[in-house]
Amino acid sequence: MLFLFIVQGEGRGHMTQAIALSDILRHNGHQIVEVLAGCSEMREIPRFFFEQIGASVQTYVSPNFLKTDDNKHFRIFYSIIYNLKRKRRKAYFDSIRLINERINELKPDVVINFYELLGGLAYRRHQITIPMVCVAHQFVFEHPAFIFPHKLNLTQYLLRFYTLLCCLNAQKRVALSFVPMNHAPDKRLFVAPPLLRREVLDLSISVQPYWLGYILNHGFAEEIIRWHQQYPEKIIHVFWDKPGMPEIYQPHPNLSFYQLNGSLFIRMMAGCKAFFGTAGFESVCEAMYLDKPILIVPAHAEQQLNAFDAVRTGRVVVASSFDLDKLIDAIQHFKSDNTEFKNWMKQAEEIWMRIIDGTLTATRCQN
Repeated sequence: MLFLFIVQGEGRGHMTQAIALSDILRHNGHQIVEVLAGCSEMREIPRFFFEQIGASVQTYVSPNFLKTDDNKHFRIFYSIIYNLKRKRRKAYFDSIRLINERINELKPDVVINFYELLGGLAYRRHQITIPMVCVAHQFVFEHPAFIFPHKLNLTQYLLRFYTLLCCLNAQKRVALSFVPMNHAPDKRLFVAPPLLRREVLDLSISVQPYWLGYILNHGFAEEIIRWHQQYPEKIIHVFWDKPGMPEIYQPHPNLSFYQLNGSLFIRMMAGCKAFFGTAGFESVCEAMYLDKPILIVPAHAEQQLNAFDAVRTGRVVVASSFDLDKLIDAIQHFKSDNTEFKNWMKQAEEIWMRIIDGTLTATRCQN
């Protein structure tokens, strides 16, 4: 069967999920005909994605979120106003038209949408009939069994609305979950394990005397630098994607910041003593699979929900800032046991192939 991917280029997780699913599909005899990746002038698609996805990649302009002045958090309301400007709207309509044209030309059997807004809008605007399956951890929050920790604020409602727009006209939504949950077929909602790359699954785990960090927004670097001034003996490696910086930046002898490099990051994850970062779903899953103590600092409203979901596993500590004293405490109290998570992960390929087969069967029946 032929598959076309549409991938959100904001953040690392959706791209690594696409790489992992492409490996599963090829292993089962399928082909990825093309990858359409949304990007913006504010964030480049990292080189590792082009190298590892195993298919031609075509980029297009996609909406993005504006950051606060300190470069730590997202400004949701200003982002909405910015993306609704006439010049931006024209660029997005051009992108929607491109998505429709590529689907019509390549004629895939199934389109997989990794949480890309314009994918859902293209399906609604052009009434595309090729089945689309949408994939994201965010769909967990639509599951009837998910209980929110508090009354949602307006920002979180807007994010849920964004999530619904991503899957307009989708035949299925697949929620990537930390833990097993029942499917909800009446809501077109199916649950699958996290999509981790084969590169991660095959790693040999060790415990070296360094900590590893990943920060989505590079404004958090100042917090880490200030903390490290108090603990200069700690060896810390942090990955970021700050433009204009060298491949390795060392503000202190034992503190290094690296430009985002997928392979190097995951190799260092396998050997680190502990992991800390913003509350992105993918990096937390990788650290859980590799059995590391974990501290996360949510960078925006969506990551606050990610953090709540992760805490339920009992393997994650949440903080409001990169005061890494809490990570020292987490290391001291860490109990190594990721058996349940690994058993859940082992089901990924089987569950995904059932979802894909069910999608194709349903399409044939409709035709």
